[in-house]
Amino acid sequence: MDMAKKPTIREVAKAARVSVATVSRVLNGQQGFSSQTERQVRQVVKEMGYSGGGLARAVKNKVPKTIALIVPEVSEYFCGSLAQGIEDAARRRGYVVILCNTGADAMYGESYVEMLRQQYVDGVIACSIPPDSPLNRKIRETGIPCVLLDSISYDCPFPYAKIDDFQGMYTATKYLLDRGHRRIAILSGNVKDPVAGWPRLEGYRQALRDAGVELDPELEAFANHFNYESGKTAFEELLSRNSSFTGIVTCSDMVAAAVLSSAGKLGIRVPEELSVVGFDDSQIASVMNPPLTSVAQPYREMGKAAVDILLKELDGATMVGSRVFPVQVVERESTRSLSLE
Repeated sequence: MDMAKKPTIREVAKAARVSVATVSRVLNGQQGFSSQTERQVRQVVKEMGYSGGGLARAVKNKVPKTIALIVPEVSEYFCGSLAQGIEDAARRRGYVVILCNTGADAMYGESYVEMLRQQYVDGVIACSIPPDSPLNRKIRETGIPCVLLDSISYDCPFPYAKIDDFQGMYTATKYLLDRGHRRIAILSGNVKDPVAGWPRLEGYRQALRDAGVELDPELEAFANHFNYESGKTAFEELLSRNSSFTGIVTCSDMVAAAVLSSAGKLGIRVPEELSVVGFDDSQIASVMNPPLTSVAQPYREMGKAAVDILLKELDGATMVGSRVFPVQVVERESTRSLSLE
């Protein structure tokens, strides 16, 4: 074995022919294993030179069991709600949560992964990490159990908890169709995003097809990100085409906020002349002017599910299932019905 490379807890578990959770219990002085298993694990730990990073300090100082929550950027509108669900579920199970903010472009991701190598944590929940991100592979290399939240991974078989993004935008579009709208525009996310970009755009298109409404490319505009500035740029592009529409579905509440703001400045009345639907039902939806109709993601439930999945992994489960959550439209004052005649 290359001694320059520090062994991971997963490698120790494999060599000892036990689960990661069992190694963790042995080194933390917990119960739930035989004396023979303990001797076997400790012998492998000694032979491999496994130190557990901050494990010894954690045991000595009685630091609580820990889950690292990795997020691309701290946002009170999105990750904040997820984090609350995670913390509530983790606290009830005796775990504490540490927040690792990688930045919008995951610029600090590698430094956090290195921290995970050095400082012992029981598991990782990674929120909104792109499916092709090298960060997923680096997390896997640590050998620490990981669950993805609001994403999937192409390269790593991590379990996940997320919504059905296709169904979410399908539901938003059908909501307007059911209220008499036929000229419906969309401010979509990046179509290269296979999680919340392309599936949501296809959900919008399929809802129109199912209603017998012809697709119009002039009614599709794209935001590079889910933030206000991207929404403002995409809405301006949509308006520049001079195509008429009575309703618009958006890829996030912040993009919808940009629509409401720009419409107000241009004298476009919402909802009298334009019905607007957001996506997320974040904390800001109810305080917009007018209050925003939005597709609600069950943030707290998703966060709690991620913890449940992770703890099953830590308990040694070999087949841990993922969870996909349904969504619903929360109706407020930014939409209205048209005549169905």
